[in-house]
Amino acid sequence: KVAIVNTDYFKLIRGRQDLFQAIRRAVVTLDCHLSCFGTIDPQMESLQKEFPDRVSLLPCFIPWRTAFWEFVLGEGINAGIVPLEDSAAHRFKSDIKFLDFAQMAAPAIYNNPRCYSEVIHKKTGYLCDGTSDGWFSGLAYFADEANRIACGDAAYRYAQGRTLDDYAEELGEILVTALRLRTLAPRVGAAMGAGL
Repeated sequence: KVAIVNTDYFKLIRGRQDLFQAIRRAVVTLDCHLSCFGTIDPQMESLQKEFPDRVSLLPCFIPWRTAFWEFVLGEGINAGIVPLEDSAAHRFKSDIKFLDFAQMAAPAIYNNPRCYSEVIHKKTGYLCDGTSDGWFSGLAYFADEANRIACGDAAYRYAQGRTLDDYAEELGEILVTALRLRTLAPRVGAAMGAGL
């Protein structure tokens, strides 16, 4: 049983059709069940109407992490899909969904290796290229129980091993990058205005 979790908006635009083609194919051929949490995309609604016994929509936000984990586990979720477009708007997104699924020993499929750089392909998660075939390959990989359990266990061990120092170092890197962009922006703007 697979989950897509969107806390504020659906974070995939260009590759959205590919994702939903792969999900539909997985529902039909892999006996995949899908639960959609948070922001509900119109294509999720279409899938739910077509497969009411296999697709559930849960338009809710659960603010407390432990309550969220308990709720998702209570739904029987054992894998995730984390669609995140690689764009300027998502440059500073954290890998919190990787850590959320990892805390539940549920592996997930990711299409943004820049944001989810800690995910090791077929070890702590599945990295795909964002095409329909790529998403489907990830779903097929986790349809195999042995792959799903091994990957989920490895992700859990990784998440449990992270320390406050790890988080502080990552925050520092983000702040340095943001400051560099801020100081670079006026110079780039001036150069563009000068016709360079």
